[in-house]
Amino acid sequence: MFTIDVGTVYDLRLALLPIATLCETADIKCTNQRLSIIVFPSRLPFVVALRMLPEFFTSFQYHPDPDNYNTYRANIFLHLFITNVSKTYTDDINVTIYLNRRHPLAPIKFQDPRSGYFRYSTLVLANPHNIDISSIDFSVFVAIPSAAFINIIYDFDLPPTEYVCVAVTKTEAKFKSQKHEVTFTPENKDCIIGGVGEEAVYYFMITLAPTCLFYNIAYKTNFVWLFRTVSTRSLLCSCVGLHASYLVCF
Repeated sequence: MFTIDVGTVYDLRLALLPIATLCETADIKCTNQRLSIIVFPSRLPFVVALRMLPEFFTSFQYHPDPDNYNTYRANIFLHLFITNVSKTYTDDINVTIYLNRRHPLAPIKFQDPRSGYFRYSTLVLANPHNIDISSIDFSVFVAIPSAAFINIIYDFDLPPTEYVCVAVTKTEAKFKSQKHEVTFTPENKDCIIGGVGEEAVYYFMITLAPTCLFYNIAYKTNFVWLFRTVSTRSLLCSCVGLHASYLVCF
């Protein structure tokens, strides 16, 4: 069983905000290394994961059971979960989540550290979809300032079905759609490019809609990063502080 404690409900609510409207359900995956909330919108061409390291939480405890399992996974009603953490009367409420593989419910305790008042809620669990994001290939990457990425979102103004091709060489990163194009260069300190040889060209295919998702995950950080997974899919990454990140796999 895992017992996960969040010091203030505000931190958890803020982390969940960008993915709140994407899907009614999500997979929750917990290991000794991190807690992930994974959503896979049926009408959008990507999977999104919010990954939170143990250091994000006030307490992150693993309690071995007789089967000695160290991974927990289930499907949850994401909207219900977000409603639970949004309707507290103060942002200072402490939240504790209990994840036990043997039970179809996941209790959540809300406690006010000043008054001692507490209440319980539960998440109804279902079988997980087991959709995940492959391991990241860190050998090639490009990063641009989040403010520049936000400008691309609004300047390109694309529907969810249209892709942006990002062509990366050693000297530039070019974002191109059917009607728009913008180029960033390390020489002008517009971007950071790593792992690209002299003659090499790497391509990333991403989308920029829904606007609210990409705006929110870019707004929370200083840089937006593009990697590829070990299965060669394009991956957009936004780090939130040192202990949480959003990953969008196309």
